[in-house]
Amino acid sequence: YFSTHQPEPTASLIIPAFRLANMWNFKELRDYLMPLAEQVLNDASKIAFAREFHVQQWIVPAFVRLCHREEALDTDEAKMIGLEGVLLISRIREGSSCEGSHEMGNLFMSEEESEEEINKWVENGYQFVN
Repeated sequence: YFSTHQPEPTASLIIPAFRLANMWNFKELRDYLMPLAEQVLNDASKIAFAREFHVQQWIVPAFVRLCHREEALDTDEAKMIGLEGVLLISRIREGSSCEGSHEMGNLFMSEEESEEEINKWVENGYQFVN
């Protein structure tokens, strides 16, 4: 039995605690820690976490946010999401300009178009299909 009347763990403890809860099949603790992990992880970390623990519903929204933010990926984020993920983000960020739209205000696909493209990519096993 897991009591939810516990002090909230610090960010540095949430992921290790989740790993242990997952390893020992403590479903209640895992369910308690999942939203806390979602709050403390950045988008690249969410993608890595989601892949490790099969949390599919985090992958597409995290990629959409990474595609549409203004900052470039840093080295650590690129390592976390892998080469295929970096290529996906690059492809989506350049998508509109590759289709002949070179206006400065129209460099990105819309969020809906990005989400559709990312969903196809995930459904194809994280592979590009032309």
